[in-house]
This record gives sequence, C-alpha cells and structure tokens, in this order.
Amino acid sequence: MQEKLLKDGVGSHKYTIIRNKARVVLLLENRPKICEHCSYTKHVQVCHIKPIASFSLDTKVGIINSPDNLKYLCPNCHWEFDHPSLS
Repeated sequence: MQEKLLKDGVGSHKYTIIRNKARVVLLLENRPKICEHCSYTKHVQVCHIKPIASFSLDTKVGIINSPDNLKYLCPNCHWEFDHPSLS
C-alpha cells in the first residue's frame, strides 16, 4: 500500500517523508549526483519538478516521487528553480 500526502505538520515539514523517499528513488535510479542545470558536483539536492504542494492530498507518494518528476540540483539552482520570478 502506498502512502498518501500528509495533512499534518507545519509548512514544508509536512513533506519530510515524501522528500526522504524521493532521495531513495534517485539513488535507486543510479543517476549521477550532479546538478542537472550547472553540473556542480560537491552538493546536490533532490528537486521535485512539479511541487509537492501542487498535488492533491489523495495523491500517492509513488506518483509524486516518480523519477520523471525528480532531478538533482545544486542548492543555488534549486533555489532559482523554486523561485523563478525572483532570480
């Protein structure tokens, strides 16, 4: 049975489990740990292309964390990706 989006929690903390599972998905995909935008290799984060918050609360975690919805970005590129109007 797949988990559904969590309703409890405050702010971004309510998505911690989903983010942790996303890291595992990309590790199992054997994708190189390199920023897919600038090729930085020292530190990367898992980025959801379609934001977690945009899914309905009954969406399965496996859909949210589909490999097609995930990519590695360095912290700078991740911030710019999440805040396009400010960058």
